[in-house]
Amino acid sequence: MAFFKHIIFDLDDTLLDTSGALIPIVARRAIAAMITASPNSEHESADRWLARRREIMFQNPRADVWLELANGNIELAEIGRHSFYTQARETIPDEAVRLTHGAADILNWSQVHATLHLVTSGDTKTQHGKIERLGIAKYFESIQVAPATHSSTTGSNKSIAFEMIARRFSDVDSDSFISIGNRVDTDLGSAKRLGWKTAWIRYGEHSTLTPTLPEEIPDFEVPTLSNLLSIWRQQSDTSLIR
Repeated sequence: MAFFKHIIFDLDDTLLDTSGALIPIVARRAIAAMITASPNSEHESADRWLARRREIMFQNPRADVWLELANGNIELAEIGRHSFYTQARETIPDEAVRLTHGAADILNWSQVHATLHLVTSGDTKTQHGKIERLGIAKYFESIQVAPATHSSTTGSNKSIAFEMIARRFSDVDSDSFISIGNRVDTDLGSAKRLGWKTAWIRYGEHSTLTPTLPEEIPDFEVPTLSNLLSIWRQQSDTSLIR
């Protein structure tokens, strides 16, 4: 196996178990902020809003979930979005910031074989706080945080980060790069347009966001990083035998 020279990891629901531990906390907080700011909604149930958010994510994972929840009220949507993405460290318990299954193993294995990069979307301070708490900054040659807004613009923001890596290592063939993430649009599609390989970790809130464009079809599709590492190890062992 001619292994990749550069591996670009996503953070949320790729290396960080966001859906399993963090989202239940921060989504409820964001919805509480929206209810407080929403006219005549102070007696509404947060559980009903949370159920509607899950329904929106399941039925149309490419939608701007905050704008949908706010019924088109841009100001109210921004209140929810800001609360969701901007998380004060002291308000998040340590048990809510944990690696996904296989993340530590694939980072340890990959750093021996390739140069690693981390490209994530969100609030810069919040994302760096997550990285610090996970203790994973040591694995990466570069770390970039792209602004997170909603699905129609997030992709372009992450594309810029990918393009910066590609330009920096322009002497490396494009198929020697691979982007690993949980979103087929921003993590895969944006990378494939540069000629990179892609791996879809089909986990979490965006697991129902299936490919609609040719560039969103992954080269690898697995439920966990542990599964991806097993494939890589097997291919590597086969290459050595040959």
